[in-house]
Amino acid sequence: MRGFVVAVAFMTRIPIPVRVDPDKDLGAAVPWFPVVGAGVGALVGGVAWAGLEFGLPPLVAAGVAIAASLLLTGALHEDGLADTFDGLGSGRAGADAIEVMRDSRIGAFGAAALTMTLLMQVGTMASIATGDLIEIAVAAHAASRALAVGAMLLPAAASDGLGAAYARTARPLRPAFGIVVGLGIAGAILRTETWIILPAIVTGAAIAWWAWRRIGGITGDVLGAIQQVTLVTILVGAASLG
Repeated sequence: MRGFVVAVAFMTRIPIPVRVDPDKDLGAAVPWFPVVGAGVGALVGGVAWAGLEFGLPPLVAAGVAIAASLLLTGALHEDGLADTFDGLGSGRAGADAIEVMRDSRIGAFGAAALTMTLLMQVGTMASIATGDLIEIAVAAHAASRALAVGAMLLPAAASDGLGAAYARTARPLRPAFGIVVGLGIAGAILRTETWIILPAIVTGAAIAWWAWRRIGGITGDVLGAIQQVTLVTILVGAASLG
């Protein structure tokens, strides 16, 4: 169970007294990432549902729910999204683009990407029927993390950082298991609407291809970007169901 504990400690701000060694622990934690994601989704959907039950307008309830997810995760994936769009959209390539991604300052491209994804999360959550909120949020968060885990099968773009740590420790079976678990959770919830995951696979693959073309592989930031973009894509699909 150490893999699960490490996954919770790594992906959330829950105070778990465990020291995470990237070269020893991340590989075992990878299959659990979609499971932890499902828990994050349960929180998001639960807070949105509770807000509506207490009489909050849908946009306000959804905004509070997304804020709760940011507090729980420490905006881990959102940070990766902003860094990725700053680096890949900088016009640079290779090590120069990676250097931009590692800069703690946020640029216009990253800020725009972050703003749009947050707005779309709030907007889509506000438009989903109250009774479906928790299930949809669980499915979307589990599946989006499964797709991010799938990108770990690609080579790392640098010799250090999280992308390199995943490449060293997450042997192919571990990401493969994570994909099966995450998509299995989503499929069991969505059933006949599982097709809404297909556009997310395309958008996730597009981000991975962009990274491969610009920097030669994936980094931890790129994985965060894939999770955020695919999450929004799935929520858009769910909102379109009416």
